[in-house]
Amino acid sequence: MAKSAPPPPRSGQLPDLDREAVDRALATVVPDARDRAFVLRCILEEGPRHHRIASWALLRALAGLLESRPPAAPLEAEAIPTEPLRMRLPPSVAQASEDAAFPIGIPKRLLARSLEDDEETAIALEALADGPPHHALANAVMLWLMEALAGR
Repeated sequence: MAKSAPPPPRSGQLPDLDREAVDRALATVVPDARDRAFVLRCILEEGPRHHRIASWALLRALAGLLESRPPAAPLEAEAIPTEPLRMRLPPSVAQASEDAAFPIGIPKRLLARSLEDDEETAIALEALADGPPHHALANAVMLWLMEALAGR
């Protein structure tokens, strides 16, 4: 009888999972390594464990699909319209902050192509940006990886 793998740990930080592929896939969108590390830390180290692992699994799958496609012209991220992804800050902090947005926005092009009209796109963008940072950033990164896939 085949021996099954032990179940993953049920508590604590995310096990040491491969972030390299996601980091490489995101490099075109967030060229600054420190900004990318911040985005990935928010997604993979904040929030409930099941959210961190689910986000990692989906991002890793998308990065794997991207790696498996023949190379295409680099994603021209600056040419794709985005919705800024604002940080939720307390009012007293927000007033003093010059930079209250994450270093990545939510791309709108694929959504606009896929949804019925501007109203649906606006509703989707609002929902994708809502919630804690680990949700909103994971949504943004997934859409960017989908944009890159659509270009291949």
